[in-house]
Order: sequence, then structure tokens, then C-alpha cells
Amino acid sequence: MNEKIERLSDGTFKPGQSGNAAGARRRKRADLMTREDFDRMVIEIATTETETSVGNKKRTMTYLQANLLQLATGRSANRLSAKDFIEITRASIATNDHRERKREEERKRQEGPHH
Repeated sequence: MNEKIERLSDGTFKPGQSGNAAGARRRKRADLMTREDFDRMVIEIATTETETSVGNKKRTMTYLQANLLQLATGRSANRLSAKDFIEITRASIATNDHRERKREEERKRQEGPHH
């Protein structure tokens, strides 16, 4: 690794050579997220507790509750963001509920009429 890194007269590296003799580190490709993974992540974030001010008091509530409160009181600095978060959460919950109902129906179908 004691190779001298050569540059051209304009300061750039020769073609095929970089300033990092060891080369770029290998990056792990992120696994693709399924719709189910996305829904679970949204629900997890929406139900995570945070501390927020209500009047002069600090209250602990979920992010979903905090966004609903911001819209209800008209104090949302970014109403569109709060509305989008609520809508994404609603869609994820509805999709997750539908997915669970389908799984339950499939489980009952596989058990047959004797159960």
C-alpha cells in the first residue's frame, strides 16, 4: 500500500485511479421494504410517545395524538405535514387491519369446518 498516487498536471487523478488507494468501502445494500414493513413502521412511529406542551403543561402522548392536537387547536406550524402524517397513519392501520382479517380468514379456512 505504499504505492505513490499520481495526479495529472491539472491535479486530477489518472483514469482508473482514485485518491483512496484502499478503494471505497463496501456498502451493504439496504433490503427492500415491503408494504407490510412500511405499515408496521408507520404504526410504530405513530404510537411512539413524545413530550409536548399543552397550554403551560408538558404532556406525554403519542405522535398521532400530538398531530391531532395540533390540528384541533390550530397551532400546527405545518398543517399539511400533520394532515399527511395522520392520513398515512390511517391508511397503514386500515391496510394492516385488512391484512390481519385476511390472515384470520385463511387460518379458519385451513382449519376446516370442524373447528
